[in-house]
Amino acid sequence: MDYGEEQEQERRRRRRRIWRRIAKTTFRQQLLLNKARMGD
Repeated sequence: MDYGEEQEQERRRRRRRIWRRIAKTTFRQQLLLNKARMGD
């Protein structure tokens, strides 16, 4: 495994972590919106 390939994998891993964080926050916001709607 050469250096460039290793860097590419690390970049993918980081991107996945960021996406997971974004998905988690958007999911939480959706739950809050749904709760607010039900409260009406």
